[in-house]
Amino acid sequence: MHDFVVSHSFRPILPWINGDGTKNPIVYKGLVRRVLGIVMQNPGILEADITYRMDVLNPQSCRELLELMILDNQLIPRKMHQTICSRPPTILGFLGHSGFKNRFRI
Repeated sequence: MHDFVVSHSFRPILPWINGDGTKNPIVYKGLVRRVLGIVMQNPGILEADITYRMDVLNPQSCRELLELMILDNQLIPRKMHQTICSRPPTILGFLGHSGFKNRFRI
């Protein structure tokens, strides 16, 4: 049987990390500036929308960048609370309770 010994750890490939594991400050600052520009132009933007607009990064790398920015206090995330309603919105209320069914009765 073959015994494999892993002598190094695996790290994700991130665009702002050099091959030797050091941070590339030019790439990192450019990505941070781009995220900050998106957030400043769209206050309250969702994480998914930031990830979509950051087309230069894959979603996993973008989430990692956002986490680093949060840890560095460059971004302040806020949780959104969503209310759940059992009935349709009032604008669509006419579809189920109006006289449409009665008018077209055969």
